[in-house]
Amino acid sequence: VNKMDLVGYSELAFAKIERDYRAFAEPLGFKAIICIPLAALHGDNVVTASGTMPWYGGPTLTEHLETVDVYQVAEQQPFRLPVQWVNRPNSDFRGFSGLITSGRIWPGDRVRVLPSGRESRVSRILTADGEQDMGAVGQSVTLMLADEVDVSRGDMLVPTAETASVSTSFEATVLWMSETALKPGHPYVLKLAAKTATATLEPPVYLLDINDHGRLHANTLGLNEIGLCRVRLDQMIAFDPYKISRETGGFILIDRESNDTVAMGFIERDVAPDEGGARLETVTSMARSGRNGVVGLLKGYVALKFSLPRTHERASRSLGKAISWRAIGTLDTLVLAYIFTGNAETTLAIGFTELATKTVLYFIHERLWAHIRFGVRDRRA
Repeated sequence: VNKMDLVGYSELAFAKIERDYRAFAEPLGFKAIICIPLAALHGDNVVTASGTMPWYGGPTLTEHLETVDVYQVAEQQPFRLPVQWVNRPNSDFRGFSGLITSGRIWPGDRVRVLPSGRESRVSRILTADGEQDMGAVGQSVTLMLADEVDVSRGDMLVPTAETASVSTSFEATVLWMSETALKPGHPYVLKLAAKTATATLEPPVYLLDINDHGRLHANTLGLNEIGLCRVRLDQMIAFDPYKISRETGGFILIDRESNDTVAMGFIERDVAPDEGGARLETVTSMARSGRNGVVGLLKGYVALKFSLPRTHERASRSLGKAISWRAIGTLDTLVLAYIFTGNAETTLAIGFTELATKTVLYFIHERLWAHIRFGVRDRRA
Protein backbone atom coordinates (compact mmCIF):
# COMPACT_ATOMS: atom_id res chain seq x y z
CA VAL A 1 0.00 0.00 0.00
CA ASN A 2 2.10 2.86 -1.33
CA LYS A 3 2.12 6.63 -0.68
CA MET A 4 1.36 6.33 3.02
CA ASP A 5 3.03 9.75 3.42
CA LEU A 6 -0.01 11.33 1.73
CA VAL A 7 -2.25 10.20 4.62
CA GLY A 8 0.17 11.09 7.38
CA TYR A 9 1.33 7.48 7.84
CA SER A 10 -2.08 6.77 9.38
CA GLU A 11 -2.61 3.27 10.76
CA LEU A 12 -6.39 3.73 10.45
CA ALA A 13 -6.10 4.63 6.75
CA PHE A 14 -3.92 1.57 6.12
CA ALA A 15 -6.30 -0.71 8.05
CA LYS A 16 -9.27 0.52 6.01
CA ILE A 17 -7.46 -0.03 2.69
CA GLU A 18 -6.41 -3.52 3.78
CA ARG A 19 -9.94 -4.39 4.92
CA ASP A 20 -11.54 -3.10 1.71
CA TYR A 21 -9.02 -4.88 -0.50
CA ARG A 22 -9.40 -8.21 1.26
CA ALA A 23 -13.16 -7.98 0.86
CA PHE A 24 -12.77 -7.14 -2.84
CA ALA A 25 -10.25 -9.94 -3.47
CA GLU A 26 -12.11 -12.66 -1.56
CA PRO A 27 -13.98 -14.01 -4.64
CA LEU A 28 -10.67 -14.26 -6.55
CA GLY A 29 -9.50 -17.18 -4.43
CA PHE A 30 -6.00 -16.05 -3.43
CA LYS A 31 -4.39 -18.48 -1.00
CA ALA A 32 -2.58 -15.70 0.86
CA ILE A 33 -2.49 -11.90 0.82
CA ILE A 34 0.10 -9.79 2.63
CA CYS A 35 -0.31 -6.02 2.90
CA ILE A 36 2.75 -3.80 3.47
CA PRO A 37 2.49 -0.03 4.06
CA LEU A 38 5.03 1.87 1.93
CA ALA A 39 6.19 5.35 1.17
CA ALA A 40 8.45 4.50 -1.76
CA LEU A 41 9.45 8.12 -2.35
CA HIS A 42 11.19 8.15 1.04
CA GLY A 43 12.12 4.45 1.14
CA ASP A 44 9.81 3.63 4.05
CA ASN A 45 9.42 -0.16 4.45
CA VAL A 46 10.99 -0.80 1.05
CA VAL A 47 14.36 -2.16 2.22
CA THR A 48 14.48 -1.24 5.90
CA ALA A 49 11.75 -0.79 8.50
CA SER A 50 10.25 2.68 8.70
CA GLY A 51 10.46 4.77 11.84
CA THR A 52 7.43 6.77 10.71
CA MET A 53 5.17 3.72 10.98
CA PRO A 54 6.07 2.05 14.29
CA TRP A 55 2.63 0.44 14.42
CA TYR A 56 3.62 -1.94 11.56
CA GLY A 57 5.61 -4.98 12.65
CA GLY A 58 5.62 -7.07 9.47
CA PRO A 59 8.37 -7.58 6.87
CA THR A 60 9.57 -4.91 4.51
CA LEU A 61 8.88 -5.32 0.80
CA THR A 62 12.41 -6.57 0.08
CA GLU A 63 12.37 -9.00 3.02
CA HIS A 64 9.12 -10.50 1.82
CA LEU A 65 10.21 -10.85 -1.80
CA GLU A 66 13.51 -12.46 -0.81
CA THR A 67 11.99 -15.01 1.56
CA VAL A 68 8.79 -16.07 -0.21
CA ASP A 69 9.11 -19.63 -1.53
CA VAL A 70 8.04 -19.53 -5.17
CA TYR A 71 8.55 -23.28 -5.63
CA GLN A 72 6.71 -24.49 -2.53
CA VAL A 73 3.43 -25.20 -4.31
CA ALA A 74 5.09 -26.43 -7.52
CA GLU A 75 7.12 -29.01 -5.59
CA GLN A 76 3.91 -30.66 -4.39
CA GLN A 77 2.36 -30.84 -7.85
CA PRO A 78 2.75 -33.71 -10.35
CA PHE A 79 5.90 -33.81 -12.45
CA ARG A 80 5.76 -31.78 -15.67
CA LEU A 81 8.50 -31.31 -18.27
CA PRO A 82 7.58 -29.38 -21.44
CA VAL A 83 10.14 -30.49 -24.01
CA GLN A 84 12.05 -27.51 -25.41
CA TRP A 85 14.70 -29.37 -27.37
CA VAL A 86 15.39 -32.86 -28.66
CA ASN A 87 19.09 -33.26 -27.81
CA ARG A 88 20.77 -35.63 -30.28
CA PRO A 89 24.45 -34.78 -30.86
CA ASN A 90 25.14 -38.24 -32.32
CA SER A 91 23.43 -41.54 -33.07
CA ASP A 92 24.28 -42.93 -29.62
CA PHE A 93 22.63 -40.18 -27.59
CA ARG A 94 19.00 -39.02 -27.60
CA GLY A 95 17.72 -36.87 -24.75
CA PHE A 96 14.81 -34.52 -24.15
CA SER A 97 15.68 -31.15 -22.64
CA GLY A 98 13.52 -28.67 -20.80
CA LEU A 99 12.71 -26.90 -17.56
CA ILE A 100 10.92 -28.93 -14.89
CA THR A 101 7.89 -26.75 -14.12
CA SER A 102 6.57 -28.83 -11.21
CA GLY A 103 7.18 -31.99 -9.21
CA ARG A 104 10.20 -34.29 -9.11
CA ILE A 105 11.54 -37.15 -11.21
CA TRP A 106 13.90 -40.08 -10.51
CA PRO A 107 15.62 -42.61 -12.79
CA GLY A 108 13.32 -45.60 -13.18
CA ASP A 109 10.10 -43.55 -13.05
CA ARG A 110 7.47 -44.32 -15.69
CA VAL A 111 6.53 -41.34 -17.83
CA ARG A 112 4.02 -40.66 -20.57
CA VAL A 113 4.59 -38.51 -23.64
CA LEU A 114 1.71 -36.13 -24.35
CA PRO A 115 -0.21 -35.73 -26.55
CA SER A 116 0.75 -39.06 -28.17
CA GLY A 117 0.23 -41.07 -24.97
CA ARG A 118 3.29 -43.30 -25.50
CA GLU A 119 4.99 -44.51 -22.32
CA SER A 120 8.56 -45.28 -21.31
CA ARG A 121 10.92 -45.24 -18.32
CA VAL A 122 13.48 -42.59 -17.35
CA SER A 123 16.96 -44.10 -17.65
CA ARG A 124 19.18 -41.06 -16.94
CA ILE A 125 18.84 -37.47 -15.68
CA LEU A 126 21.50 -35.07 -16.96
CA THR A 127 22.18 -31.43 -16.07
CA ALA A 128 24.95 -28.92 -16.67
CA ASP A 129 26.58 -30.31 -13.51
CA GLY A 130 26.53 -33.87 -14.79
CA GLU A 131 24.30 -36.86 -14.14
CA GLN A 132 21.87 -36.56 -11.23
CA ASP A 133 19.87 -39.04 -9.19
CA MET A 134 16.86 -36.69 -9.08
CA GLY A 135 15.38 -33.81 -11.00
CA ALA A 136 13.32 -31.13 -9.19
CA VAL A 137 11.16 -28.14 -10.08
CA GLY A 138 13.16 -25.19 -11.40
CA GLN A 139 15.95 -27.35 -12.86
CA SER A 140 16.82 -27.47 -16.54
CA VAL A 141 17.46 -31.14 -17.31
CA THR A 142 17.88 -33.61 -20.14
CA LEU A 143 16.01 -36.87 -19.68
CA MET A 144 16.99 -40.06 -21.46
CA LEU A 145 14.31 -42.72 -21.88
CA ALA A 146 14.73 -46.47 -21.95
CA ASP A 147 12.65 -46.90 -25.13
CA GLU A 148 12.76 -45.37 -28.60
CA VAL A 149 9.59 -43.26 -28.48
CA ASP A 150 8.68 -40.34 -30.69
CA VAL A 151 9.07 -37.05 -28.78
CA SER A 152 9.09 -33.57 -30.33
CA ARG A 153 9.52 -29.99 -29.15
CA GLY A 154 6.30 -28.87 -27.48
CA ASP A 155 5.41 -32.34 -26.16
CA MET A 156 5.10 -32.81 -22.41
CA LEU A 157 6.54 -35.56 -20.21
CA VAL A 158 4.30 -36.48 -17.27
CA PRO A 159 3.98 -39.38 -14.79
CA THR A 160 1.80 -42.22 -16.04
CA ALA A 161 -0.24 -42.04 -12.84
CA GLU A 162 -0.72 -38.23 -12.82
CA THR A 163 -1.26 -37.23 -16.41
CA ALA A 164 -2.33 -33.87 -17.83
CA SER A 165 -5.29 -32.97 -20.04
CA VAL A 166 -5.02 -33.46 -23.81
CA SER A 167 -7.51 -31.75 -26.11
CA THR A 168 -8.06 -29.42 -29.05
CA SER A 169 -10.28 -27.05 -27.07
CA PHE A 170 -10.64 -25.55 -23.62
CA GLU A 171 -12.29 -22.69 -21.75
CA ALA A 172 -10.00 -19.92 -20.54
CA THR A 173 -10.14 -16.58 -18.81
CA VAL A 174 -8.61 -14.16 -21.32
CA LEU A 175 -7.17 -10.69 -20.67
CA TRP A 176 -7.18 -8.75 -23.94
CA MET A 177 -4.15 -6.44 -24.30
CA SER A 178 -4.55 -5.04 -27.80
CA GLU A 179 -6.31 -1.91 -29.06
CA THR A 180 -7.66 -4.11 -31.86
CA ALA A 181 -10.61 -6.01 -30.43
CA LEU A 182 -10.88 -9.78 -30.36
CA LYS A 183 -12.14 -11.18 -33.67
CA PRO A 184 -14.09 -14.40 -33.03
CA GLY A 185 -13.04 -17.05 -35.53
CA HIS A 186 -9.85 -15.17 -36.47
CA PRO A 187 -6.68 -17.34 -36.28
CA TYR A 188 -4.12 -16.39 -33.64
CA VAL A 189 -0.85 -18.00 -32.63
CA LEU A 190 -1.06 -19.62 -29.19
CA LYS A 191 2.08 -20.27 -27.15
CA LEU A 192 1.82 -22.49 -24.08
CA ALA A 193 5.10 -23.53 -22.45
CA ALA A 194 7.17 -24.80 -25.42
CA LYS A 195 4.13 -25.53 -27.62
CA THR A 196 2.93 -23.36 -30.49
CA ALA A 197 -0.46 -23.87 -32.19
CA THR A 198 -3.03 -21.99 -34.22
CA ALA A 199 -6.01 -20.94 -32.10
CA THR A 200 -9.41 -19.43 -32.77
CA LEU A 201 -11.68 -17.96 -30.11
CA GLU A 202 -15.45 -18.04 -29.98
CA PRO A 203 -17.39 -15.00 -28.70
CA PRO A 204 -16.97 -14.65 -24.93
CA VAL A 205 -19.26 -16.66 -22.68
CA TYR A 206 -19.30 -13.56 -20.51
CA LEU A 207 -17.34 -10.37 -19.77
CA LEU A 208 -16.05 -9.86 -16.22
CA ASP A 209 -16.93 -6.55 -14.54
CA ILE A 210 -13.74 -5.83 -12.59
CA ASN A 211 -15.56 -3.45 -10.23
CA ASP A 212 -18.01 -5.92 -8.71
CA HIS A 213 -17.01 -9.27 -10.32
CA GLY A 214 -20.33 -9.32 -12.18
CA ARG A 215 -20.78 -11.18 -15.47
CA LEU A 216 -21.87 -9.18 -18.51
CA HIS A 217 -22.90 -10.27 -21.99
CA ALA A 218 -20.34 -9.57 -24.72
CA ASN A 219 -19.64 -10.49 -28.35
CA THR A 220 -15.96 -9.55 -28.24
CA LEU A 221 -13.21 -8.26 -25.93
CA GLY A 222 -11.59 -4.83 -26.08
CA LEU A 223 -8.42 -3.40 -24.58
CA ASN A 224 -7.91 -4.45 -20.92
CA GLU A 225 -11.19 -6.38 -20.82
CA ILE A 226 -11.39 -9.82 -19.21
CA GLY A 227 -13.76 -12.54 -20.33
CA LEU A 228 -14.34 -16.27 -20.38
CA CYS A 229 -13.82 -17.68 -23.88
CA ARG A 230 -13.71 -21.04 -25.58
CA VAL A 231 -10.42 -21.61 -27.41
CA ARG A 232 -10.18 -24.07 -30.30
CA LEU A 233 -6.85 -25.35 -31.62
CA ASP A 234 -5.68 -26.89 -34.88
CA GLN A 235 -3.94 -29.75 -33.05
CA MET A 236 -3.93 -31.72 -29.82
CA ILE A 237 -1.92 -30.18 -26.99
CA ALA A 238 -1.24 -31.08 -23.35
CA PHE A 239 -2.10 -28.67 -20.55
CA ASP A 240 -3.29 -28.28 -16.95
CA PRO A 241 -5.87 -25.89 -15.49
CA TYR A 242 -4.15 -22.71 -14.35
CA LYS A 243 -5.21 -23.29 -10.74
CA ILE A 244 -3.05 -26.44 -10.81
CA SER A 245 -0.07 -25.05 -12.72
CA ARG A 246 0.54 -21.56 -14.04
CA GLU A 247 3.40 -22.84 -16.23
CA THR A 248 1.32 -25.43 -18.10
CA GLY A 249 -2.01 -23.64 -17.68
CA GLY A 250 -1.12 -20.15 -18.88
CA PHE A 251 -0.70 -19.01 -22.48
CA ILE A 252 -0.34 -15.97 -24.71
CA LEU A 253 -1.96 -15.14 -28.04
CA ILE A 254 -0.01 -13.50 -30.86
CA ASP A 255 -1.43 -11.76 -33.92
CA ARG A 256 -0.14 -13.42 -37.08
CA GLU A 257 0.13 -10.22 -39.09
CA SER A 258 1.61 -7.75 -36.60
CA ASN A 259 3.41 -10.34 -34.42
CA ASP A 260 2.09 -8.43 -31.38
CA THR A 261 1.08 -10.22 -28.19
CA VAL A 262 -2.64 -9.44 -28.07
CA ALA A 263 -3.80 -11.46 -25.05
CA MET A 264 -2.86 -13.68 -22.15
CA GLY A 265 -5.03 -16.46 -20.82
CA PHE A 266 -5.54 -18.84 -17.92
CA ILE A 267 -7.02 -22.23 -18.73
CA GLU A 268 -10.08 -23.00 -16.62
CA ARG A 269 -11.10 -26.44 -17.86
CA ASP A 270 -10.91 -28.93 -20.68
CA VAL A 271 -13.83 -28.81 -23.13
CA ALA A 272 -14.86 -31.67 -25.38
CA PRO A 273 -14.79 -30.61 -29.06
CA ASP A 274 -18.40 -31.74 -29.53
CA GLU A 275 -19.75 -30.08 -26.38
CA GLY A 276 -21.76 -27.73 -28.58
CA GLY A 277 -23.66 -30.73 -29.90
CA ALA A 278 -24.29 -31.89 -26.34
CA ARG A 279 -25.75 -28.48 -25.51
CA LEU A 280 -28.02 -28.70 -28.54
CA GLU A 281 -29.24 -32.10 -27.31
CA THR A 282 -29.95 -30.47 -23.93
CA VAL A 283 -32.03 -27.84 -25.68
CA THR A 284 -33.98 -30.56 -27.49
CA SER A 285 -34.65 -32.32 -24.19
CA MET A 286 -35.91 -29.10 -22.63
CA ALA A 287 -38.25 -28.61 -25.55
CA ARG A 288 -39.67 -32.09 -25.11
CA SER A 289 -40.19 -31.52 -21.38
CA GLY A 290 -42.50 -28.51 -21.88
CA ARG A 291 -46.21 -28.85 -21.15
CA ASN A 292 -46.86 -27.98 -24.76
CA GLY A 293 -44.77 -27.42 -27.86
CA VAL A 294 -44.59 -23.61 -27.67
CA VAL A 295 -43.52 -23.55 -24.00
CA GLY A 296 -40.95 -26.26 -24.59
CA LEU A 297 -39.50 -24.53 -27.63
CA LEU A 298 -39.30 -21.23 -25.74
CA LYS A 299 -37.34 -22.97 -22.97
CA GLY A 300 -35.06 -24.51 -25.56
CA TYR A 301 -34.52 -21.18 -27.28
CA VAL A 302 -33.54 -19.46 -24.01
CA ALA A 303 -31.05 -22.24 -23.25
CA LEU A 304 -29.55 -22.12 -26.73
CA LYS A 305 -29.33 -18.33 -26.70
CA PHE A 306 -26.82 -18.43 -23.86
CA SER A 307 -24.82 -21.44 -25.05
CA LEU A 308 -24.02 -20.88 -28.74
CA PRO A 309 -22.19 -18.05 -30.56
CA ARG A 310 -24.15 -15.56 -32.64
CA THR A 311 -23.94 -14.82 -36.33
CA HIS A 312 -24.86 -11.41 -37.79
CA GLU A 313 -28.67 -11.94 -37.62
CA ARG A 314 -30.30 -9.70 -34.99
CA ALA A 315 -33.36 -10.69 -32.95
CA SER A 316 -35.32 -7.62 -34.15
CA ARG A 317 -34.76 -8.65 -37.77
CA SER A 318 -35.92 -12.19 -37.05
CA LEU A 319 -39.08 -10.86 -35.37
CA GLY A 320 -39.82 -8.57 -38.29
CA LYS A 321 -39.41 -11.43 -40.76
CA ALA A 322 -41.67 -13.65 -38.65
CA ILE A 323 -44.50 -11.08 -38.45
CA SER A 324 -44.36 -10.06 -42.11
CA TRP A 325 -44.24 -13.64 -43.39
CA ARG A 326 -47.06 -14.93 -41.17
CA ALA A 327 -49.24 -11.87 -41.88
CA ILE A 328 -49.07 -12.74 -45.56
CA GLY A 329 -49.41 -16.47 -45.00
CA THR A 330 -52.49 -16.02 -42.80
CA LEU A 331 -54.50 -14.45 -45.63
CA ASP A 332 -54.93 -17.76 -47.46
CA THR A 333 -55.91 -19.42 -44.18
CA LEU A 334 -58.65 -16.82 -43.63
CA VAL A 335 -60.04 -17.37 -47.12
CA LEU A 336 -60.05 -21.16 -46.84
CA ALA A 337 -61.47 -21.10 -43.31
CA TYR A 338 -64.39 -18.90 -44.39
CA ILE A 339 -65.07 -21.08 -47.44
CA PHE A 340 -65.24 -24.25 -45.32
CA THR A 341 -67.02 -22.83 -42.23
CA GLY A 342 -69.02 -19.90 -43.56
CA ASN A 343 -68.68 -18.34 -40.11
CA ALA A 344 -66.83 -15.02 -39.72
CA GLU A 345 -66.13 -15.44 -35.98
CA THR A 346 -64.70 -18.94 -36.44
CA THR A 347 -62.63 -17.72 -39.37
CA LEU A 348 -61.14 -14.86 -37.32
CA ALA A 349 -60.41 -17.20 -34.40
CA ILE A 350 -58.58 -19.63 -36.69
CA GLY A 351 -56.66 -16.81 -38.35
CA PHE A 352 -55.60 -15.22 -35.06
CA THR A 353 -54.50 -18.55 -33.61
CA GLU A 354 -52.40 -19.35 -36.64
CA LEU A 355 -50.88 -15.86 -36.76
CA ALA A 356 -49.83 -15.99 -33.10
CA THR A 357 -48.49 -19.55 -32.97
CA LYS A 358 -46.76 -19.52 -36.35
CA THR A 359 -45.13 -16.16 -35.62
CA VAL A 360 -43.63 -17.56 -32.39
CA LEU A 361 -42.47 -20.76 -34.10
CA TYR A 362 -41.00 -18.88 -37.08
CA PHE A 363 -39.18 -16.46 -34.74
CA ILE A 364 -37.68 -19.32 -32.73
CA HIS A 365 -36.65 -21.05 -35.97
CA GLU A 366 -34.87 -17.91 -37.17
CA ARG A 367 -33.08 -17.35 -33.85
CA LEU A 368 -31.89 -20.93 -33.75
CA TRP A 369 -30.34 -20.55 -37.17
CA ALA A 370 -28.85 -17.20 -36.14
CA HIS A 371 -26.78 -19.12 -33.59
CA ILE A 372 -25.60 -21.80 -36.02
CA ARG A 373 -22.49 -21.03 -38.09
CA PHE A 374 -23.17 -23.65 -40.77
CA GLY A 375 -22.96 -21.99 -44.18
CA VAL A 376 -21.90 -18.56 -42.81
CA ARG A 377 -18.88 -17.20 -44.67
CA ASP A 378 -16.27 -15.23 -42.75
CA ARG A 379 -16.00 -11.93 -44.65
CA ARG A 380 -12.45 -11.42 -43.45
CA ALA A 381 -11.30 -14.55 -45.33
